[in-house]
Amino acid sequence: WVSVSADLVADSRRDLADIGASCIDCHQLKDFSLTQPLSKHPELDAGCIFVTYALLVAKARGASKRRIDQIVAWCGGESFDGVIILDESHKAKNMGNVKLDKNGEKVLDAEGNEQRTGQCSKTSLVVDELQRTLPLARVVYVSATGASQPEHFQAMGRLGLWGEGTAFMDATEFVRETKKGVGAMELVAMHSKSSGQYLARSLSFEDASFAVVDAKLETGFQEMYDKSVDLFCQIIKAVSNQKERDQDAAEGRLVDDMEDDEMEDSKPAVKRKQ
Repeated sequence: WVSVSADLVADSRRDLADIGASCIDCHQLKDFSLTQPLSKHPELDAGCIFVTYALLVAKARGASKRRIDQIVAWCGGESFDGVIILDESHKAKNMGNVKLDKNGEKVLDAEGNEQRTGQCSKTSLVVDELQRTLPLARVVYVSATGASQPEHFQAMGRLGLWGEGTAFMDATEFVRETKKGVGAMELVAMHSKSSGQYLARSLSFEDASFAVVDAKLETGFQEMYDKSVDLFCQIIKAVSNQKERDQDAAEGRLVDDMEDDEMEDSKPAVKRKQ
């Protein structure tokens, strides 16, 4: 169970209880050292491991030991067919785009990993690695923000939006084709929902009511509001004028509407900027 804050372990335990799985113990990974295998702790023979995204990308100083390797070993490797819950999954949305050479082929690093362009976060890469290392695991993506751009889907490889049996060869082609318009993104949502992969819920308006009420303002409040608006307009005007003067001064010019004393005060500043 991966989430954004260690405090949310209480919510994970509550959610397990809500589905009748309170018998599943939820353990905080931060309570266990990275220097020892999790198999050394009898209480971790079964249950759920709760880990934050920050801890998922962590590794020991001056050593090659990583938290993700510790988790994979605890799961039992590629044969693991349990559940991976990626809560607040939008934390892994910044994967960048796969770098291509002149022939359109993917560029790989010395370790055989795909090189990426643009902003690419460690979190997104580790989340992607976790899913690829445990190919039989059931993955659940949970997010209240959704994906506003095709690139945000790249860390959600288990949705089956690209690859064999789909219209797109890989994530790169999926991003390129669906980036052509909002309509393509709507089709992705419709396809995911019709296939049962996308579940969306909203708060019920049952027993809710509303009314439009005119608030009667006292004379003193109206005067205070009018003065506040007038002051705000003066501030905006003053800031705009000063911005123009600073720009003119930086270019070695003096604005025409400055008074003589203002011009004298501004000369040193103009000289410094020149």
